[in-house]
Amino acid sequence: MLPQRPFYLIRHGESEANAGGYYSGQMDVALTEKGRQQALAYTPFLTELIPSPDRIVHSHLARARDTAALMNQECALPMAESRDISEQHYGIYQGRIKSELKADHSFKSWQEPPEGETFETFAARVRKGMNDILAQPGLPLISCHGGIFLVLGHTFGFGTTWHTAENAILHYFEPAPTPETSDFPWKVSQIIVENGKLTIKNAAL
Repeated sequence: MLPQRPFYLIRHGESEANAGGYYSGQMDVALTEKGRQQALAYTPFLTELIPSPDRIVHSHLARARDTAALMNQECALPMAESRDISEQHYGIYQGRIKSELKADHSFKSWQEPPEGETFETFAARVRKGMNDILAQPGLPLISCHGGIFLVLGHTFGFGTTWHTAENAILHYFEPAPTPETSDFPWKVSQIIVENGKLTIKNAAL
C-alpha cells in the first residue's frame, strides 16, 4: 500500500498526443499551446493553496516536467524528477491512433502491449515511486500522467476503471479521518481555476 499522507496530484496539460488522439506512453511529446495555458492558469495560485505544497515532483517526460515548471514560475518551489511516475510504456502501440488501433484485429489490450510494459509491472513501478515520494517529509505536488490515477484506483480495489483524470486538474489527496472504515484512504478534492478564481469540489471517484 502507500503511506497515508497528504499530497497534490495533477495530470499534465493537454499534449500533442492528447490532441491527436494517439497513445504516447513514454514517447516524449510536447504540450500544446492549450496545455501550456492550462498549466499557467495555476501559476498565481500555488501560494494560495491551503495547505501549501513545499516541493514539486514530476516525471522525466516533457509534458509532465513542463507542466510543473509552468505552474511553478512564480512560486519557485524546489523541483525533483522521478522516472518511476512516468506513464506506462505502450510498446508497439505508442504513436498509434487510438480509434484506429481499437478497430485493428491485431490489437489485444493496452494492459499488455507487445514490446511494452504490462499494467501490473507499470503499477508496481508507480507504487514504488509514490512510496518514495511520500516517505519524504513535507507536502508534495506531483505532476504526472493519467495512468498514475488508474494505478491508485487499482491499488485500492477499483480495478482499472477508477477516476478518469482530465488534463491539468489539480487534485488534493487528504487522509480520511477514519481510514480503517474506507477502502480508499483519502478524501479527494479537485481544485479548478475558473474565471480567475479557485473552485474546490469533491472528486467523483
